[in-house]
Amino acid sequence: MDTKHTEEPVFDSVWQRVTENSDNEYPPVINDEMILTDLIAAEKGNYSFYITANKLCGSCSPLFAALAETSRKRLGRLQTFYFLMFGNNCKTDKLTVNVPQGTLSALRSAYWRENETSSKLISASMAISRGRFSTFGAEFARQAAENAEHIIQIIDRIMK
Repeated sequence: MDTKHTEEPVFDSVWQRVTENSDNEYPPVINDEMILTDLIAAEKGNYSFYITANKLCGSCSPLFAALAETSRKRLGRLQTFYFLMFGNNCKTDKLTVNVPQGTLSALRSAYWRENETSSKLISASMAISRGRFSTFGAEFARQAAENAEHIIQIIDRIMK
C-alpha cells in the first residue's frame, strides 16, 4: 500500500488549519537581551521590596537588610553582563512594589520572590551561553534558593 498518497492530503489539511489559525505569525523569539532585561527588572523589584520591608518589619530588619544587599550585588552583576553582551545600559521601567502588612506576610512574599528569582536564573543560565553568564547565573540561582530556605527557617521559628 502506498501511504505517501494518503498522508499528503492529511498533512496539507492540517497545515492549512494551523496556518489559518495563526495568521502566519510565529511566536516571538526570546533572545538573550530579553532574558537579561527581564532578570534585571525583576531584581530591581526585589531590591526595592527588601529595602521597603527592611523599614517596615523591624523584627526581621537584619534579614531584609541582608536580602537587599544580596539583591543589590546580583543586580549589579546582571547589569554588568548586560553591558558586556550588548554594549549599553539596560533600561527598564520603574516598578511599584507593595510590601504586605505584617512580618509573616512580608516574609511569605520574600520567599516567593527568591523562589521565582532562582527559577528565572536557572532558566537564564541554561539559555544564555555567552561569556561566563551560565556560571554566574547558576551561582545566583543557588544563592536565591538558599535565601528562600533561610526565609522558611525564620518563618518556622516565628510560627512556633
